[in-house]
Amino acid sequence: MALTKIRQEQGVVINEGSTDVDFRIESNGNANMIFVDGGSDHVNIGTSSDFGDTLNVSGSAHCSNSLTLSRQSADTGSSGLIFEKTRNTSVNGNTVVASGDQLGFIAFRGNDGDEFLDGAYIIGFVDGTPGDGDMPTRMSFHTTADGASSPTERMRIASDGAVHLRSAATPSSSVSGFMFSSDQFYTSAGDTTSTNTQVRFINGNGLVGSIQTSGSATSFVTSSDYRLKENVDYTWDATTRLKQLKPARFNWIADSDNTVQDGFLAHEVSSVVPEAVFGTKDAEIQENGDGYQSLDNSKLVPLLVKTIQELEARLTAGGL
Repeated sequence: MALTKIRQEQGVVINEGSTDVDFRIESNGNANMIFVDGGSDHVNIGTSSDFGDTLNVSGSAHCSNSLTLSRQSADTGSSGLIFEKTRNTSVNGNTVVASGDQLGFIAFRGNDGDEFLDGAYIIGFVDGTPGDGDMPTRMSFHTTADGASSPTERMRIASDGAVHLRSAATPSSSVSGFMFSSDQFYTSAGDTTSTNTQVRFINGNGLVGSIQTSGSATSFVTSSDYRLKENVDYTWDATTRLKQLKPARFNWIADSDNTVQDGFLAHEVSSVVPEAVFGTKDAEIQENGDGYQSLDNSKLVPLLVKTIQELEARLTAGGL
C-alpha cells in the first residue's frame, strides 16, 4: 500500500491509511529536523524523542529551540500567540466555556537530573459566567518555592482588575496577602492577635519606617534609633516657636458636605517647622495631582511636648 498519494483536491497526502509509520525530514545538520511520530500523533522539531506533547521543539545551541513570530507590515499590528478554548469537541465548534476553565497555559520546567519538573506557570482562567460577547478572565502566576514539589499561586490579576499577591482571596483576619483594587489597598498577615509588620519602607540607608498591626490597632512607625542621629540638642526654645503656629478652622474644597475641620495651612507651618512640610507654595499642579503642599502633623509632636515641659518648669519655678 502506498504511503504517499497526490490528490488533485487535497495535494500531497502522506500515510493516508493512518498506519503506525513515522515520518522524518532531514536538514543539513539535523537528521530529525521534522519528525512525525505515527504512534503517538505528535510532531517533533529537532528531535525524534517524544516529550509527551502534541508539538515538541528541541535543540542544544542558543536559540535553536526558540519560536520566533515575525510580522512585516506598515501598520500598528504585531505578531501574536493565541490560546483558544471551547467546550465543543469538534474542530472550530462553538460551545460556551464555564467559569474556572483554563483558556491558556504556559509552563516553565527544569530537569532535576532524573526528569523535568514544573517550576512555574502562567495560566488564564475564565473568571465568572461568560456569555454572548462577554468573557471575564483572570491571569494566575505560580512559582515553586525551594524544597517544594510543585508551583503555588503567588499573584493573580482578577477580571475586575484587582491584583492579589500571595493570596487569591481578599486579605482578611484569616487570609494573609496583599490586594490592589481600583481604589483600595488590602494587606493582612492573617493573624488576629500578634503584632505584625504589614508594610516596610526601605531606601538606600535601609529600613526607614513601617506600618504595623496588633490584634486591634494600626501603628505608623518611623525610624528613631539614636544610632542614626547626631548633633542632639535639648536646649532649644519650643514655646516661642509654638506661638508662631496658626491653628485654623476650614473646609476642604473637594468635600461636598463642607465639614469644618481643625488644622494648619502647610505654607504657614513651613516657616516654623520646615521639616514637617513637603512641596513648595504655589507650585504648578501637574496632571497627576503633584504640586500641592502636604503636612506631616506627627513632626509637630516634639514641639508640643517640649512646650508643655517648659510651661511646667515655669509653673514649678513660680511655686505653682
